[in-house]
Amino acid sequence: MKLISTLCFLLFFCVSFSQEVDNRLLDRFSRTELIELQNSDPNEYALITYALDNSIYFFNGTNPKSVGLKVIQRPSPNATYIDLGLTILDQNQYFKIEGEESILVVKSKWVLNHEMGKALNDEK
Repeated sequence: MKLISTLCFLLFFCVSFSQEVDNRLLDRFSRTELIELQNSDPNEYALITYALDNSIYFFNGTNPKSVGLKVIQRPSPNATYIDLGLTILDQNQYFKIEGEESILVVKSKWVLNHEMGKALNDEK
């Protein structure tokens, strides 16, 4: 019985850690959390992974609404929302880039889900 329990544990351990995760997510989540998320909510895992490369964009120009925005340093070109210490929310987030006439936008969950759905339909 002890041998069977050990083998089951070893099998579970190997299967759990053989799942691939995007290493960029490890700055915010543990590998175990990501594997659990993949198994329990694959759509949420897909969203946070897709968001790494697709959640941030810039636009130039002044806007009267930009007066009250939080001012941040321009991030590096390959920065992700995690690198900026941000979370994907239910609404878009806007930040003024210090010393520039640029706004950084972090897309909402709805926008990202919509884009992911469109991308899947385009592949068909």
